[in-house]
Amino acid sequence: MKILVYLAHPAHFYLFKNSIAELRKKNHTVIIASKNKDVLQQLLIEHKEDYVKIEKKQRADNKIAIVWNSIFRSLRLGAIIKKNKIDLVVSSAADFAPICRMYGAPIINFLEDDLAEFPMYSRIFGPFINQIICPVSCDTGRLEEKTIHYPGNQELAYLHPNSFIPSWDIVKALFSKDKKNYIFRFAKLTAWHDDNISGISNKTAEKIINYLGALGNVFISSERELPESIDKFRIKISAKEMHHFLFYADLLISDSQTMTAEAAVLGTPSVRYNDWVGRLGYLEELETKYGLTFGVKSGEEEILLKIIKEVISKSEDKTYWQQNRKKFINNSIQTDKMITWFIENYPNSVSTCSGNKSYIFNNFR
Repeated sequence: MKILVYLAHPAHFYLFKNSIAELRKKNHTVIIASKNKDVLQQLLIEHKEDYVKIEKKQRADNKIAIVWNSIFRSLRLGAIIKKNKIDLVVSSAADFAPICRMYGAPIINFLEDDLAEFPMYSRIFGPFINQIICPVSCDTGRLEEKTIHYPGNQELAYLHPNSFIPSWDIVKALFSKDKKNYIFRFAKLTAWHDDNISGISNKTAEKIINYLGALGNVFISSERELPESIDKFRIKISAKEMHHFLFYADLLISDSQTMTAEAAVLGTPSVRYNDWVGRLGYLEELETKYGLTFGVKSGEEEILLKIIKEVISKSEDKTYWQQNRKKFINNSIQTDKMITWFIENYPNSVSTCSGNKSYIFNNFR
């Protein structure tokens, strides 16, 4: 089978990385196409993956550029589908779904966000999607009839204990065992779905850094430019090393959905501060059911500082968080194993799951 995997975000690379390797071992042809997003192409290079560049440079941060680039990427992907006679398209993006339909290539979309928050997806692109796969915590609304749910989340495709082994040797040059190590993650928040969304301001970040800096080491990972007063804490590591630092960190403070979920899966407590708080099911599950993360809405700075202090005092050695992590993993599947099986057996995998609601949980734990 000839499979096109389109990556539009660094997390998408990790989501499909293990499945791509397994499918290739089974003699399937897998072509990777990549958007130019944050460290995505850097990750592909670091992992020595061949890929097709859909964009030569990152787009400007305005709505006209977003629309134009979406059209351009769709045309480029259509050309790849036609040239390589692609049998199946796999992605977590959907804006190119109409072009897949035009060329007769079915598309499986792996989602993690509630579609009520993304009406453009449901109304414009959703009808062109053949199958949606997402966590049980995710609500796909009007597209529920073409959705298959699984217990867990996308981050378990690459951070499940069976897939990811943290290494202290990677972090020891920067992290200290004698002090607490705190990581900040600042997202750019300029995607089309981040319109009118705000996160951690530089002023708020500086206030928290001053507090935590007196208690331990502070490190920053950021998509956006920062003032010198806090940019001096920016961590200079390769993209593929980030998860090791996240595992050994004592706390993550972030306005990024993805890294918040990654920290939770690794058993590192996190506090998320942005306007998405309370609106995304997979993060709400990690917070309310497993107590692995805490969300604070933008503008509630005093609550943010209060929760940070409470989390720091909760557990001296992260035992509490690791216990919560174990509960979550025990109730979840190993997502990459399911993805590999579902792709390789499509479309029969659809009827198998539809006819047996417990099939995924019973077979991919």
